[in-house]
Amino acid sequence: MIRLFLVIALLALETIGYAQKRPKIVVGIVVDQMRYDFLIRYNSHYSQNGFNRLINEGFSASNMHYNYCPTYTGPGHSSIYTGSVPAIHGIVGNYWYEDHQKNMYCAEDESVNTVGVEGKVGKMSPKNLKTTTICDELKLSTIGRSKVIGVCIKDRGSILPAGHMANAAYWYDGKTGTFVSSTYYMKELPKWLKEFNKQKHPIKLMSQGWNTLLPMEKYIFSGTDDNNWEDKLCKSGHNGCCGGKDGVKLSCNTFPYTFENEEMNDAIKVTPYGNTLTTLLAKEVLEKEKMGMGTETDFLCVSYSSTDYIGHAFGPYSKESEDTYIRLDKEIEDLLNTLDAKYGKGNYLTFLTADHGVQDVPAFSVSNKVHGGNVDEKDLKKQFSELLATKLGAGEWVKFVFNEQIYLNKELLASKNISPKMITDILNGQPKEKLEGIRGFYSFENLFLENLPASVKEIINNGYYPHRSGDIYIMLEPNWMSHGKQGTTHGSPYTHDTHVPFIIMGNGIKPKKSSRPYRIIDIAPTLANLLGTLHPNGCIGNPIEEVEVEK
Repeated sequence: MIRLFLVIALLALETIGYAQKRPKIVVGIVVDQMRYDFLIRYNSHYSQNGFNRLINEGFSASNMHYNYCPTYTGPGHSSIYTGSVPAIHGIVGNYWYEDHQKNMYCAEDESVNTVGVEGKVGKMSPKNLKTTTICDELKLSTIGRSKVIGVCIKDRGSILPAGHMANAAYWYDGKTGTFVSSTYYMKELPKWLKEFNKQKHPIKLMSQGWNTLLPMEKYIFSGTDDNNWEDKLCKSGHNGCCGGKDGVKLSCNTFPYTFENEEMNDAIKVTPYGNTLTTLLAKEVLEKEKMGMGTETDFLCVSYSSTDYIGHAFGPYSKESEDTYIRLDKEIEDLLNTLDAKYGKGNYLTFLTADHGVQDVPAFSVSNKVHGGNVDEKDLKKQFSELLATKLGAGEWVKFVFNEQIYLNKELLASKNISPKMITDILNGQPKEKLEGIRGFYSFENLFLENLPASVKEIINNGYYPHRSGDIYIMLEPNWMSHGKQGTTHGSPYTHDTHVPFIIMGNGIKPKKSSRPYRIIDIAPTLANLLGTLHPNGCIGNPIEEVEVEK
């Protein structure tokens, strides 16, 4: 008994001593759509002071994966910061159909109003997130004295990580070219942000045009620049957008790009300058909010979104994507240099990961003799509705096909005593030619009885939340996607969408490279242990024991 008491006492003293070593600030960096191979494939382009500095000076995991699907921005940011999965934190997609009725956006909140501009761009909050984040737990551990702020072009990339107790979250309004917030956080924008917005950084950045940072012949990790499977940078095709006066170049998918009209504010999202703008705002937040200068640890959540917009439009083997990551490496270097100057090396903690990966453009894959293709959810809904009407009689059997899930008419099924499993049997019984690109249909309520690998069933089940998810999961074949024929997307349970980087550096973290398998839900409990806080209340991940701190 005495020995046990001594052990507990020593652990308590160690915990107290460790808590005193909390960093001045934590800076979480999420790169939207950064598939793991971008860290390696483009590495020869990177300096030693950006991505490579993080790798060489921190703990780097080469086998970090998402353990649920669908892999989208809203669920990804939520899972990183909660240590949980959509089945618990509730963010099952960027959008979903609430109770099979209302189309719901992950950060929408009709009870709040926009701060900074007119309109609905600011009617947002973390209301739909069901659990705490690591930022919430940090605030709770200091009785609110820690300052937490989220910064991102996308509202969901700012709001969901910062959590329920954040001091502020700021996101971008493409119509006005300004950063905004909501009354969930404040009544009006701080004076410094109003001044920042007045400087019209988007116009200044976009006026430079976008050409490759390096000579084109050095871009050896991507395909040709002009491809019919690439989307347009500016889809409206207005004169002066993406190619000069009088609409000379309306293809909008080859270098160089020029921007000369009112679309510059919105188009910045689909250029590397969107990341530059994010870095500028992050540094302004650090300075004007005096973050890391108080008695408690502060937390800045930074998410880079332009990588996702560009990746969707051009794909992961495009010149545009390669150039974007070369430029992002310099943004990371700039941010790290700022942290060094403000706090001193070793006095801050930073980590970098991604909210999901990305699939290769199917047409690009096919051009390289790799299996792949597209399905259209609108066509699928029509096909399924007609089939079920033939088999079961007239009626609106299918309400929606969305997020590769089928939302059934539950009232109609109940009245006819028909189960979702009976529907999947009908759908799976279609002729082979009707199922091109589809692995199969699986009812969520019978998922664990299906003939699938246990790991795949777990991934699918982890993405299901009652009242928000559909009834039947449509499992596509690898490298097939529900998306248009130009550009690409993500959302599947396959490795191209689940495999992302994770690096954590600073505050005494010992440098180490690991190839052990880890899950994205392990990041939040790792941070909690390093900061001496409780794990987020819905956390199901485990701290990464390989992350060691110098004593």
